[in-house]
Amino acid sequence: MSDTAEAISDLTGEYVIDPARTRIGFVAHAMVTKVRGSFTEFAGTVRLDEEIPANSSAQIVIKAHSIDTGNADDRHPRPPDSPTRADHSALLGATHHRP
Repeated sequence: MSDTAEAISDLTGEYVIDPARTRIGFVAHAMVTKVRGSFTEFAGTVRLDEEIPANSSAQIVIKAHSIDTGNADDRHPRPPDSPTRADHSALLGATHHRP
């Protein structure tokens, strides 16, 4: 078995995303400037399967209200229909390996 194959078999399993060691960031292009930011509240898991890669997947839940662009506007009260209010649903994401 090659070193790469051994490394992959060592990784097979289910992992919980550690918020203390993970950053979920973004860059939004707004005309002539860029807005950079991140989310501070999220949770997720990653499942790796060496034998059947199609069974590998990742799932994440991001609390939309935890957006942080370093701008004071992030801390202002949100309008009732804003998707970033604490009482609105979280952003959900999932992926599966596709050959």
